[in-house]
Amino acid sequence: VLDLLADTGPEGMLARAARLGAELHARLGDLVGHGVTAVRGTGLWAGVDVDPRAGTGRAVSEALARCGVLVK
Repeated sequence: VLDLLADTGPEGMLARAARLGAELHARLGDLVGHGVTAVRGTGLWAGVDVDPRAGTGRAVSEALARCGVLVK
């Protein structure tokens, strides 16, 4: 694990996480105003505030799971 984290090249684990995280946050940001009120986080960690009118946390989590997206 330490060797993976130490690889600071353009295809290293941290660089890949940063690149994928930027894409994730850009795409999640597109959801603001469409059932999402805010998006925050860093890298591949993301926090998404769901508009209560979109459903309960459980209902939204179950709907996302049916689409193959696991959330907590």
